[in-house]
Amino acid sequence: MSSASGAATRATGLGCRGGPEGAATGGSDGPSPTEGPRPWGLDRRQAIRRVSYLALGLVAAGLTVRAVIGEGGLVDAHRARVELARVRAEEKKWEQRNAVLEARIKALRTDPSTIERIARERLDWVRPGEITYLFPYDASVPDRGDPGPVAPGEFAPVEPGEIAR
Repeated sequence: MSSASGAATRATGLGCRGGPEGAATGGSDGPSPTEGPRPWGLDRRQAIRRVSYLALGLVAAGLTVRAVIGEGGLVDAHRARVELARVRAEEKKWEQRNAVLEARIKALRTDPSTIERIARERLDWVRPGEITYLFPYDASVPDRGDPGPVAPGEFAPVEPGEIAR
């Protein structure tokens, strides 16, 4: 190496590969006998390995996020469990209501006293020879045990114990 190119190399601190040359050797022009130049293949393999690990890490992170947040992930599974519990509770409520209505239907089909009781309550029917007493009625005060207005075509709710009378 000529003294002009050696001086330029020492001044910039860069060798032919772009790394600092001579920093550990005190500025000599060549590699030291104990520290040889690193082969390019080893650095390239390490770089490829690092990039591969980085890519695998990013893919794993992406798959994890998708498993938690994405369609069919943990968040959706939690929502589905909550919805299932709500639907089951509603189903149980409707089954209980249906059981009460079925008992009411059975009583209306088989028990004449049930039909008579409903006719007396709703239509104000009386048997011949009975005396009817009429009291002043305050419409703003609900009757004791009255659940309130009933939709047309529906029966007032009846407790299961009332049907067996």
